[in-house]
Amino acid sequence: RLIADLKTGGDLRGDDLTAFLESLQALNRAVGPIFPTLENPVTPGADPLVDAVIGLETDLDRSLPPGAMYAIPAAAEYPGAVPEEAERAAVTLSIDGKYRGWLRGRGAGGWAAKEMRPTGVYAAPGEVVKVTVPARVAGEGFEVVIGAYNGGLDNRDRWQRYPKLQRNFPVASRVTEASNALGGLVTIRIPREADYDSLEITIEGGVRAPLFVEGQTDPKAWKDEIRKYPAPWAELAGKRIILALPSEHIRNLGDPDKVLAVWDEILDKAAELCGGVNRDDYRAERIVFERQPSAGYMHSGYPVAAPQDKSVAQAVDARALREEGNWGFFHEYGHNHQHDLWSLPGTGETTCNLWSVYLFEEYIGKKREEGHNAVRPLERRERMNAYFSSGRNFDSEWSMWVALEAYLQVQEAFGWEPFKKVFAEYNTLPEREWPKTQQEKNDQWVLRLSRACGKNLAPFWAAWNLPLSEKVFTELAGLPAWEDHPVARYFK
Repeated sequence: RLIADLKTGGDLRGDDLTAFLESLQALNRAVGPIFPTLENPVTPGADPLVDAVIGLETDLDRSLPPGAMYAIPAAAEYPGAVPEEAERAAVTLSIDGKYRGWLRGRGAGGWAAKEMRPTGVYAAPGEVVKVTVPARVAGEGFEVVIGAYNGGLDNRDRWQRYPKLQRNFPVASRVTEASNALGGLVTIRIPREADYDSLEITIEGGVRAPLFVEGQTDPKAWKDEIRKYPAPWAELAGKRIILALPSEHIRNLGDPDKVLAVWDEILDKAAELCGGVNRDDYRAERIVFERQPSAGYMHSGYPVAAPQDKSVAQAVDARALREEGNWGFFHEYGHNHQHDLWSLPGTGETTCNLWSVYLFEEYIGKKREEGHNAVRPLERRERMNAYFSSGRNFDSEWSMWVALEAYLQVQEAFGWEPFKKVFAEYNTLPEREWPKTQQEKNDQWVLRLSRACGKNLAPFWAAWNLPLSEKVFTELAGLPAWEDHPVARYFK
């Protein structure tokens, strides 16, 4: 009955919210207290009372007025504690009020998401921050956000943290009050179509968080003061990307400019493969180093989420990032460049790896097989042989790495330029010419790539059993044949 009542908010909750919150807080302490960690995660379903407490705390934090919810005890462990003696400051800063977004149609890249601006302020768990903005942006879709990451844990069978970390508040008037029972970095969300110049905002009641802005932050001030700010999370903001990560990883970082310069180069190089996209026209990407991303080891989007393992150390090490590379980072930003218009069946986890290969070879200066074991010659040959010897079952065997082999064979024969040319065509393709069905996508891809290569690639893709319309063979009949392509013996 107690658990059911907690979930439904019946007699136990009553009309006295203060008394109920005191009871809930006491219950949290009694059953734990509840502290999900890497070493001791919470298993949903194992203890219904723990589930009910976490669920109710989470729901209340998102529904009660700012400051009404107590600081959830687990916040001290993650996202992190704020020192009691840390000054609650009033910070005035200017943010860019212009929305730039990302390439249209990049679903995995969160192309239409509101943009996030760092502030260098952290809201302590349960404490209210007051954000004052110019009157002209009130009611225009701006938001105050507390918490660096919004990924939930519905698809995880172990919780290493509370399942929801972020809370958003619409900016409906000049002054917005906000709080989060778990605490978190304060950011400002910029809505689509916003076209404001620099906006001056003031944030009161938060603690200072380390924030380095490339080209703006004084390096001496960073070393002497800013990197020592007390908040448990920090941000490094470059021209092309913003990194959000626990402050422990930047306390000894002496030169963020070097780190951000490498990240800028990586994102520019990735845009180069995508048809020479000018990143100046678009948003800075975001990456959050999160204890438990909501999906996979890392995931794409805005922001990209990466784990707090060796990846975070490499992300702030300019030499390691530049000389060693990171397949995972490159893979996720490959996802952010993918377009549904040129995606073949089952290649969601395939074509993003073209960016991994490209960045390893064209930026890091390493061979593709040094980036990932799966693209070593032996593994590639074994996969191809298995696919063709088992009957080329496109529906069941055309998988992530098998499909990549087809793309790599084209690239190894014709280079990267045809891919750049075709991606550029899709970037500016009028909507009336968009392929409407998967068959049209298959056909357009082979037609466009063949013309970019100057060879008829239809027999090659047909040998891989990609479904193609007869008109593709007819339209490409005038192009020279690609003689002796790697799978020629499989096409009749």
